[in-house]
Amino acid sequence: MFVEESDLEEPPFVAGEWFPTINVVALKPESRGRVRIRSADPEALPVVEHGFLTDPDGHDVSVLVDGVRLARRLAASKALSGLCEGELAPGPDLDDGELQEYARRWVGGIWHPVGTCRMGPETDADAVVDRDGCVYGFDNLFVVDASVMPTIPRANTHLPVLAVAERMAERLQRR
Repeated sequence: MFVEESDLEEPPFVAGEWFPTINVVALKPESRGRVRIRSADPEALPVVEHGFLTDPDGHDVSVLVDGVRLARRLAASKALSGLCEGELAPGPDLDDGELQEYARRWVGGIWHPVGTCRMGPETDADAVVDRDGCVYGFDNLFVVDASVMPTIPRANTHLPVLAVAERMAERLQRR
């Protein structure tokens, strides 16, 4: 990772230096955000509420803390230890409570939003589209992108979106 001058807040980094990083990400979060329409103006951007770490059981924070522990073991391994001089952040001496607080302060996304027009049976109150991507209550309105995925894949969303689009395109051709 290369540190830009604009990145120089906490945690402690030095501008202009390269250093190895191990990022910890909760790829299957329990927390849920939402997207709301800001106004009737079609040019107005929607309001995006990420909802990071809002799951009531604290699952997502636990996943991140466990991920930090795993990252530390990886950094200390024979294969990587020669690349790492020491832990800059969150800091090697933090206890679980401090790691949880660090996760809450520095949580962010990797921008793989899905599920805002979730696919599912009409009986599912959270479902917006059927298996063909047709919006419930409309005959000819379709959604064919990552927003129809009912759950977040544990990977970059690009290939799953291509698969969804190909499958729905085939189904639309048969209509």
